[in-house]
Amino acid sequence: MRNFVSRMQLIALLVLFSWAAPAALFADQRVDETRPFKADGTVLISNISGSIGVIGTSKKEVRVEGTLGEGVEELKIEEKGGRLEIKVVYPEKSDRAEESHIRVLLPKGCEVHASGVSADVEVSGVEGEVEANAVSGDVTVKDSPKALDVETVSGDIAVLGEVGSIEAVSVSGDISIEKARGYISVEAVSGDIDLHGENVDKLKANTVSGDITFRGSFTKKGSCKINAHSGDITLVLPGGIEADVEAGSFSGSIDSDFGSSKYKETEFVSAVSLSFVLGSGDLRIRLQTFSGDISIEKQ
Repeated sequence: MRNFVSRMQLIALLVLFSWAAPAALFADQRVDETRPFKADGTVLISNISGSIGVIGTSKKEVRVEGTLGEGVEELKIEEKGGRLEIKVVYPEKSDRAEESHIRVLLPKGCEVHASGVSADVEVSGVEGEVEANAVSGDVTVKDSPKALDVETVSGDIAVLGEVGSIEAVSVSGDISIEKARGYISVEAVSGDIDLHGENVDKLKANTVSGDITFRGSFTKKGSCKINAHSGDITLVLPGGIEADVEAGSFSGSIDSDFGSSKYKETEFVSAVSLSFVLGSGDLRIRLQTFSGDISIEKQ
């Protein structure tokens, strides 16, 4: 009888193990790896689905932490010639794997390249150049990288720090830049573009059906060129600005709080244009839309 009970207990344990084992084997896998790395190296990070977090630190090391989703093959970390590649490796049919979420802490002077498909990308504390790409994931950049190059398809782009050179492109995502300065080039197809800047030297903005708004100031001899097809253009500028301004819309309207000096407005069919010079006119502003409205406002 005693042997029978022992056998029953053993069978029960085996059954419990058979139920628990798959969960243990296929649960998210924790990762936490650290290795020394030079302060001004290049780090490449890729993750198809989930999230990528990048944080600049004062340490001369790279630490990768987070979780790999069920079905993910491995976290690959490889260094070649001063470049460190961090890659979440998915199976050939990636839809069979769950999301992975990784956070990379690296020297703040590094050059960073981060790419995802449906993964969101967030970068903060990095002072080197940053390049970030995503398809449907959002990209957020904080603090003050040296230069920034961002592209998405349907994901939104948000730049929250003070960056000296920005290039941002999105197809259907919105682009928001809060503290721009220096050089800005932004393009969107159906997404809206919302820009805030101080002492911007050169601004180029283009969209097809989205709206474009800029609030801020330019350097004395700066330039601003904004084009939209069916979107509206809004420019909010300081009252004492000195600029040479030309604006035109084929079927929209133009309103301006400026233009008391050399103001001209003409109409041909449904087209309307506006041009004026304020002060020295060193700053050149060119605004053009096909069916959208243009508004030039004082701060």
